[in-house]
Amino acid sequence: AAAGIVALAEEDDAREPVPQVTRDDEAAIEGVWRLVKAERGGTPQVLEQGLQVVFAAGWTGLKQGDAVGNVGRYELDATRAPKHLNLPRGNSVVKGVYELDEDRLVFALPAGPRRERPGKVATQLGDGITVMTLERTESTREQLDQLAVELERTAQAQESSRDGQNE
Repeated sequence: AAAGIVALAEEDDAREPVPQVTRDDEAAIEGVWRLVKAERGGTPQVLEQGLQVVFAAGWTGLKQGDAVGNVGRYELDATRAPKHLNLPRGNSVVKGVYELDEDRLVFALPAGPRRERPGKVATQLGDGITVMTLERTESTREQLDQLAVELERTAQAQESSRDGQNE
């Protein structure tokens, strides 16, 4: 019987480790990230020059020069394998998966908001999954705080604009 328990323990050790339930990823993802590589359906994509993704104080948005867009709240779940990431896209949420390593962030997103969350941070020919690789840029705490305020204001302006269109 003891040999069976040892075999089960060894089998458990061979499985992929489950991410720890911590706020580490919440803190680590904060920053300004530069898009360095993108693939959709296994095909390399042309990158927009200067495109950055900002994560600050629970807000995210795309930044290109002085323009900020696609702003909203994001959610992380580092307790899942692979780790889960929910990003705003217009009035909906896109459910993706991510890997975060110090100054490198890679995430996989389905092509549209109604598609299922990818099962891994990868793409292959014709699967409709977009994988983006980002590298952290230098930013100070003060800059991140300012960006968080800018993202929140932009989100409020977008919300007001949508409310005005719906009336």
